[in-house]
Amino acid sequence: MLQNHMDAVIGAIASLAGVVIGFFLQLFSNHLSNQKKIKDEFAATKNAIDATTIFNNLFPVLHDLKHFFVRNPKFLKRGSNMAFFNKWLMEPLVEESFTGIGYWTQDKVNEMLNDLAKTETA
Repeated sequence: MLQNHMDAVIGAIASLAGVVIGFFLQLFSNHLSNQKKIKDEFAATKNAIDATTIFNNLFPVLHDLKHFFVRNPKFLKRGSNMAFFNKWLMEPLVEESFTGIGYWTQDKVNEMLNDLAKTETA
């Protein structure tokens, strides 16, 4: 009879352990999935800037990257990201999504794209 009770207790503990392990595995899986989505969003935003061929349209896509960093501040812990943020995204024209007429030169665009290429995921 004691053996039956021990078997029941061991079975209950094993079941509870399985539920707890499953719960934490699901949390971890969700975390990894969320991290992948954030990294994919970062890459897509960088690609949108890189693919912008009309210089006057750069401020609106830079605006998107600025708000990505604001929503995901851990990315600013990387020095290259913070440097890009301070140099290119704190420009007041970014907030206004100014068309950039006369602001962008080929050299300035090349410098910005070079700095953008140095940014990295958190």
